[in-house]
Amino acid sequence: MPNRHIRKALRDGSPPAQFHILVLEQDEHFAHTLKSEIESQLHVNVVVVHTIESARLVLSEQPHTFFLGITSVLNLDSDAFEKVDLLGEFNIPIIAIVSKYED
Repeated sequence: MPNRHIRKALRDGSPPAQFHILVLEQDEHFAHTLKSEIESQLHVNVVVVHTIESARLVLSEQPHTFFLGITSVLNLDSDAFEKVDLLGEFNIPIIAIVSKYED
């Protein structure tokens, strides 16, 4: 993936680069709210998937598209950290949503 910096791209006068974020979240309402908030604040395209299988399919078809992944750590359709591991396989930086922080 080419080295891209979103704030730098937004500051210079050139047309904004198209940045893509993958949100892997089972809760449809939360995922839609997150997508809306991110897209209203940044010039990015947010792709939402609800299952690990659909995330694997999207990432396999577009392996170098996403510069960031957002997911909760646990989900009903996957084992602990399986979603984080999947995003890591594609070298995508991750924001992991957790219900409780522990070292």
